Amino acid sequence: MIIGGIRFGIFTPTEAGAIAVVFVIIIGAVFYREMTMKDIAASLLETARSTASVMLIIMTCSALAWVLTNEQIAQDLAVVMTGFSDNPYIFLLIVNLVLLFLGMFIEGNAAIIVLVPLLMPTVRLLGIDPIHFGVMMILNLAIGCLTPPMGTVMFVATSITGTKIADFLREVLPLLAALIVVLLMVTFIPALTTFLPAL
Repeated sequence: MIIGGIRFGIFTPTEAGAIAVVFVIIIGAVFYREMTMKDIAASLLETARSTASVMLIIMTCSALAWVLTNEQIAQDLAVVMTGFSDNPYIFLLIVNLVLLFLGMFIEGNAAIIVLVPLLMPTVRLLGIDPIHFGVMMILNLAIGCLTPPMGTVMFVATSITGTKIADFLREVLPLLAALIVVLLMVTFIPALTTFLPAL
């Protein structure tokens, strides 16, 4: 129902999450009769706590992004990034390093809003496919969501499971290494991201 609704455009992925909640409540309370109002209240409280912690991180990161933009730091960073070389692969490697660093401190949406308008002229000038650059940027920021100190996915996973951040990081390191390998492949083999749209 959820995948079909998204696939056929009946509702968005965000709306699918809300529909899934309603569906689970109906199944648990009406059909299986195992979910009580106490269970629903506990779930709502846990959801509120998780959402509040993530929104606090996003709020802080958005404030930092505003400061970076207001103080022209983002523009200066873009000038430095584009001034090293006119080789597109050197430029992409520098972008990777900067995004991996910024991803640890700035929420993904804020980073996209701040950096994409600054970098796109250089991306076009160097002949880099915008789809290739977009996938690379999203992958960088996805890795940033898993890394401290501001990794939103890290905080959500640890708060839901009750895991310590140190334990989470120890278990996630092999996956981070795999993601870095995929990022390098996406960066230096553009066909991996452009072949499908080109069909």
